[in-house]
Amino acid sequence: MMIHIAGPVIVVHPGYMRQRCSWCGTVLVDYNLERVAVPEGQEPTPATWEFGGLVEVDGGMSTVVPHADGEPLPAGACALLDPAVTA
Repeated sequence: MMIHIAGPVIVVHPGYMRQRCSWCGTVLVDYNLERVAVPEGQEPTPATWEFGGLVEVDGGMSTVVPHADGEPLPAGACALLDPAVTA
C-alpha cells in the first residue's frame, strides 16, 4: 500500500490521458481515449483524481485518503520515503 499525491491530468492527442503522482511519478490513471466506450449522453471524459488529493493505491484498488492542508502526511505516503528512492 502506498499513498500518492495526485498530479495534473495530461491529455496528449490523438487521445491519451495520464495522471501521475506529483511527488514520485507513479501512474495513477492511464487511458487510451479512443478505446474508452461511452454510452450516448454520458460525459465522455473518464474519471480522474482531484489534483493535489491523496490517493491510496493497494494492489489494483485505489481510494481517496481524507487530508486537510497543513496536516502531516499519513504513514505510507510516498513523499515520506527517502528522496533518493523517488527522485
